[in-house]
Parts: sequence; structure tokens; C-alpha cells
Amino acid sequence: YTAGGVIEPFLDGADDLNISIRTWPELELSPIERPLRGGALYDYKEKYLSGGGLEGSRRELPADIPEELSERIRDLAATVARLTGVRGVSRLDFHHHGDDLYVNEINNPPGSLSHYLWSAGGVTTPQLVRDLLDEADRGKGPGWTAVGADGMALRDAGSIAAKLG
Repeated sequence: YTAGGVIEPFLDGADDLNISIRTWPELELSPIERPLRGGALYDYKEKYLSGGGLEGSRRELPADIPEELSERIRDLAATVARLTGVRGVSRLDFHHHGDDLYVNEINNPPGSLSHYLWSAGGVTTPQLVRDLLDEADRGKGPGWTAVGADGMALRDAGSIAAKLG
């Protein structure tokens, strides 16, 4: 992080809301969870170390949120999945503050298989893993290509810092 970092404003009273996306055999969304935190911040210790790790953390599942907010989250999650071409299983994290809803980050395995979200929706962990293996075996990727790229932009940039600047 010597070249910098990402700083986001503190949203006092914001809620974390998470949903999982899977793309095989078709795009599907899990129930939404609201992690429960003990203080103003949902910190690393509370999220990953208490209660046996992320799966054992305190949560509301399904989240007790208005239907309109649930629909917004589900619509945004489906849009993110389509626009980014994610495959497999990912957990998409949101921040909700007042009327505002922010996409915070997406977590792919090994960061999060989010099997506990799928279990709450009736998809067992063995079924989730079978579907992931089936997708890897038979599924087609997004079909990215470098056809037509001559590499000039990368050659001219020179260094990673120049590419990001």
C-alpha cells in the first residue's frame, strides 16, 4: 500500500447488507443478510474471528429490511453480475445509509464461498459445490478476447504506476 489506498467516508449508522450471486446453472441470488455488529464499526475481529469466523458471526438472515430495499439490492446484484461477467459464487456487499445504497465490494472464493447464505435459501453446501464443479467442467466463460489489441498501450505505459496513473 505504499502507492496509496482507498478511503471512503464513515457513514454513521449505515448498515452492511450482503447477498450472494451464483451463475450456474443460471443467475441466482441468495437471501440477503444483515451482519450484526457490537459497535460503530463492523471490524475485522468481529467479522472474521468471533463466533468461529465469517459463518459464525452474528447476523440477521434473512435481513429484516423493507421489500423495496430488498428489490433494490437484488436488482443491483443482478446488474453487477451481468456487467462484470462474474462466474461461480460471489458475495456482494452493500452499505445502506438513509435512502442511499452503495455497492461496497465483491468477494469471490476463497474470500467467500458464502455457503451459509445459500443454505438459508435451501441450497445445500454439497449442491453448491457440485454446481460449481459442473460450471467449471461444462460452463463457458465470458469470452473475453484480446483480438485486435496490439499491446501498444502497455508498451508505452512502461510501469505499473504509469498504467494506473
